[in-house]
Amino acid sequence: MQNESLTSEEREMLSSGMIEVGRQEEKELVPGSDSAELNDVRGQIDAIRSFHKELARRFEDALSSGLQQLVDLKLHDVADMTYSQFAFSRPKPTCFVVLEATPLPTPLALDLSPPILYPMLDCLLGGGKQACSIPDRPPTELEQRLALRLTKLLLNELRDCWETLLAV
Repeated sequence: MQNESLTSEEREMLSSGMIEVGRQEEKELVPGSDSAELNDVRGQIDAIRSFHKELARRFEDALSSGLQQLVDLKLHDVADMTYSQFAFSRPKPTCFVVLEATPLPTPLALDLSPPILYPMLDCLLGGGKQACSIPDRPPTELEQRLALRLTKLLLNELRDCWETLLAV
């Protein structure tokens, strides 16, 4: 097996975004080209994925403590899509929350889809010993209040994660 580690010069070039490493060759990128923009978007998505993996780990700990049972939480996906693609891909009914996060210029969307929300609510209401059936209805007023508590718990973890990047 060959030594595939990068030299310090190669690492510096990669971190500055000036080259794209292909399977067979390296090629120069001109800043502003489609390849450079695609590389920048991929880097941003990777950074967002890493950030949300840490958030998921922290929320997993907070949920385990709040629900008083072991919770296993995994980040499902991070994808670049338009708002309409996201909104129309959500199950109906769903628990959709729009959040203002000053100083961010746009609101954030939080979707607690039924397969995620109802098992957590079941645990909060003393269940969790058996698989939870997912009702085909909007959450009741009580379930909405409990979902709000879960949302606040997630927002506290989100704020703590963002604290190092931005005071939100």
